[in-house]
Amino acid sequence: MDYLESTKKAYNSNATQYIEKFKLFLDYDTYFEIQNFIKLLKGKNILDIGCGPGFQTKYLTEKGFNTTGIDNSEEMIKQGREIYKNSNIKLLELKNINKLNQTFDGIWAEAVLFHISKQDFKDTINNFNKLLNKEGLLYFSLKQGSEELILEDGRFFAYYKKEEILNSLNSKFELLNYRENKVHKDTFMNFLFKKK
Repeated sequence: MDYLESTKKAYNSNATQYIEKFKLFLDYDTYFEIQNFIKLLKGKNILDIGCGPGFQTKYLTEKGFNTTGIDNSEEMIKQGREIYKNSNIKLLELKNINKLNQTFDGIWAEAVLFHISKQDFKDTINNFNKLLNKEGLLYFSLKQGSEELILEDGRFFAYYKKEEILNSLNSKFELLNYRENKVHKDTFMNFLFKKK
């Protein structure tokens, strides 16, 4: 089983627990990031990557944005559709993101890209670049570190250094904001970029 399948299986098997754990997603740090994203966004079309059951998709939609959420966990999408009947969330693997056949003014990827290997990260960012309109925003958060590992529950994590990310994106994106915050023992790095 590859790392993506292992991670998807973990989320499918434990969807109810994860939904309960993260249902109050607008903690101070996430609230700060999402407000900054909204304030700087030019346009109305947002893609929420790794939306889970659609908490943030719903929030952005309620703020007046045309928001599409995607996730690769069948169980997360299923439960999300039960919780939010009219939410625009779709089952889609990140590697198939170009099948959306539309462009976006912003991509929101909170606490999800650390499930992508460092080897696959560059291709993922290139796909995001293709989906973003000129001057579109790209927000994502990653965990600080250097290793790649699979936890006991099967979820894959890649840890990054700030310089790695800046070097990977600086030719196609301009950094607008960077902020770190601590969650338990992890340091999260929050990046907000604008497409050049």
